[in-house]
Amino acid sequence: MSSLPFTRCLASLGLLLLLSGALSGCVFGAIYSDTRQPLVLNMRQTPRGLKMGESATRKITLPTTSLNLAASWNGRAIGDAAKRAGLQEIYYADLHTFSVLLGIWQEKTVEVYGQ
Repeated sequence: MSSLPFTRCLASLGLLLLLSGALSGCVFGAIYSDTRQPLVLNMRQTPRGLKMGESATRKITLPTTSLNLAASWNGRAIGDAAKRAGLQEIYYADLHTFSVLLGIWQEKTVEVYGQ
């Protein structure tokens, strides 16, 4: 009796477990990442903004063997976000980053708060 079918079954099971661990999000940001971070760290005595404006940049990257092709559009300027929201004063800003499939699709949004 040969143990070859049993060995193949164990190898397939091991590969399945390895892939399920890698694709389940155990690798930080490999499949999906959604983060928010402040652009200003000194928030001492900063008033809470009642209005919010945002400006986003979208980017798609097509990784290949020799070239990394990428396209991005829109801008994420703080001044543009404030102008669109009608803000006269900016109190603070956050950067919201959304990424899928190791950054193949990425969207970065500046969120501006003020009055």
